[in-house]
Amino acid sequence: MAYVVIPQHKFGRMYLCGWSKRWGTTVCANRFVTIKFPTEDEARLARDHAATRCPQFTDGRPINWQVLELLPGQPRRDEDAE
Repeated sequence: MAYVVIPQHKFGRMYLCGWSKRWGTTVCANRFVTIKFPTEDEARLARDHAATRCPQFTDGRPINWQVLELLPGQPRRDEDAE
């Protein structure tokens, strides 16, 4: 099992993929390139770090950073979104 950090985004689920000097964080829609954390505690530390480096979207809306457990074989899309 692995844990990932996600911001709730108006275009759907995005995943924390890296850190940026300019933007604070980088996110992507592909869960296969996301940073995977082995423990929930490490993911929470990364979530808190992301929230301090990038607290809002460019349009000023606050970002709700969350920790998500990524299960093996989890579908790529949310089932309830279809």
